[in-house]
Amino acid sequence: MEGEFTMNQSQPTKTYRVTWDELMSRRSEIAPDAVLEVRVYEPEAMPEVTAKNAAAIAYLRQRIAEEATDDPEEIREADAEVNELIMNLNRNRVESGERPLFP
Repeated sequence: MEGEFTMNQSQPTKTYRVTWDELMSRRSEIAPDAVLEVRVYEPEAMPEVTAKNAAAIAYLRQRIAEEATDDPEEIREADAEVNELIMNLNRNRVESGERPLFP
């Protein structure tokens, strides 16, 4: 039909959440005949930082600084714990017939 546009309703093969400039810089990764669906998310205004919020932010930054490490052994252990968690979460989902969360 002339003037009518239809789009294949299949799942996207790639998903990017980037700025327009970043997308354009990666355009070589997208087939020239690919159909793109663009959603625009306007930046939201930052909420006002109240004294209470500022205190909470300062506390969280302090905790992050206290917990941060550059010890390779601690980093390796933490990575191993995360990998074990991911494997267990995926195993439970696959065993129940669902798709893995972390492919």
